[in-house]
Amino acid sequence: MSKQSTQSETTPKKEPHSADVSRGPQFGTVLAEMAWQVAIPFMALTLGGNWIDGKQSTEPLFTIIGLFVGIAAVILVVRKLILKHYPDTYKKEKK
Repeated sequence: MSKQSTQSETTPKKEPHSADVSRGPQFGTVLAEMAWQVAIPFMALTLGGNWIDGKQSTEPLFTIIGLFVGIAAVILVVRKLILKHYPDTYKKEKK
């Protein structure tokens, strides 16, 4: 037996990108999903507050309220998406 054939028999063949597939979704996929789920509630609540301010002449009260409620909604959406796509990042303590 030659030295080359021994090395090729013992070296396992690697499939391209096999490690990336098993680790979960690609970051771009998660980012694209998150973009719409973050932008829509944030913009809707902020613009809704601005619209109410225009109708009630209470500027900037409802715009600011909509802004803060929108930020809270974004935090909840991002947390939900992280737990959905990367469940290992949050582990509950067992007592």
